[in-house]
Parts: sequence; structure tokens; C-alpha cells
Amino acid sequence: MEGDNTSRVELLARMFVRSREGYEVVLASPYQYGGGIIHTSPWRIFLSHGANGFLKGFLGLHGILTMSSFFRLHRGSAIVRLQDCYGPGIIERCGFEGIVEMLIKMTLLNTTICEVPMILDTSRRIGRSKMKIPRTIRGYLSLVPGRPRWAREAEAWRQRSGFAPG
Repeated sequence: MEGDNTSRVELLARMFVRSREGYEVVLASPYQYGGGIIHTSPWRIFLSHGANGFLKGFLGLHGILTMSSFFRLHRGSAIVRLQDCYGPGIIERCGFEGIVEMLIKMTLLNTTICEVPMILDTSRRIGRSKMKIPRTIRGYLSLVPGRPRWAREAEAWRQRSGFAPG
């Protein structure tokens, strides 16, 4: 959950419903039908759409509308599977790209992921955003060379563990 008051606790009930339906990870998404972004500059919205497009295209994160949502619900089994595969390297990157890295690794392990709509209202933010745009762009770009290694590690783990998705 975001620490700046932009995440809405009211969404947790809907997120738990999706978890009970069998999803291992539930993301709160302003891009899901019924969600939205309000009180945010057009420049930040443009950057967010651009980052999502880049991550989908270059990192193969298809079928997910929001990549950078901090407001997530994870089942323990999904975290344990990440730990079994990647050990202490579940998140190698610090900064905003770390949550995207974790999402990449979860998709490589065939984690079931869904989204619930969220209205992101930045007028509710307490304090200033900690995101530094140039650093975040560099961080997202740094994920590209890591993806092939993470995919190899996921495949090796599947072979060792006999894990079959579904």
C-alpha cells in the first residue's frame, strides 16, 4: 500500500474477493475499467502511460494494465514460490523499478494476477512525491538486461521443482 495516502483502504474488500476467487496477486489499477487518475498533471499521466507501454513491449508484461501499482495483495504462496526460485534476490533493484521487477518475476513463474479498478487521486497525497523521473526511467531501462536471466532462473526452478502452472 502506498505510504502517501493515495491508496484507498476501501479497495481491500474487493481485493480479498478476487483473492478468494483464486488469484495469487491482486493489483489496484487506475487503468482498469472503472478506475482513473484525477488531480494529476497531464505530463505525469503521459509519463505513466509511456512507462506502462514500454514495460509491456520490452519486458513482455502483457495482460496487465498497471505495472507500477504499489497497492497490491499477495498470497503467501506466491511469495514463497518467488523465494524458492530467486532466493534473496526476489527484488534486486531498489527504487520504483523494484516493484516492476517483482511483477516480471511473478509472471515468469505463471503467478495468477488480476486487477481491481482504483481512482488515483493525487490531491490526497500527503507530502511530495518521492519519484524522480530521470532516475525512474533509468531504473526501468535497467530491467531489460535482467529479464533473460530471470527467465532462465524460472525455467531452471520449474525443472527442479516439477512445478506445472494451472
